[in-house]
Amino acid sequence: MQRVDAGQAAITLLVMALRGPETALPDGSDHVLLDMVKRYIKDHISEPLAIEVLARIHHVSVRHLYHLFERADTTPGAYIRTQRLLAAYNVLADPKNMGIEIWRVAAMTGFANIRTFNRAFRQKFGKAPADWRHEGRRIHPQGRARESGC
Repeated sequence: MQRVDAGQAAITLLVMALRGPETALPDGSDHVLLDMVKRYIKDHISEPLAIEVLARIHHVSVRHLYHLFERADTTPGAYIRTQRLLAAYNVLADPKNMGIEIWRVAAMTGFANIRTFNRAFRQKFGKAPADWRHEGRRIHPQGRARESGC
């Protein structure tokens, strides 16, 4: 029984290695792979996340990684940025984090440059992080972050 399982796993790995990015396996492995990549991004949101490194970690080509995200109507870079902004939004929404400076929130969520963070946050949520934090405390005194958002 173990030989059968090992053989099936070897065949699946070989097919994954040889197939082109435009062909999905009927067993849904692309969906599982995309979920794994998304989970990795969320678990490592504060770290630099280069697309090439993500592809290497998950044993796929950069082209295939783009193809996976294309099926989810986004790109790897856009997904990473959205997850970083949502993480920052949640940090800023939590009243326990009022003492954390905005530049620290940016760094905690993977933004190396405070200007880039402020610009992206304003573009996504309509306000600068500091303005949102100030106004959000009055609107949401319990600090509940929205769950849908992006």
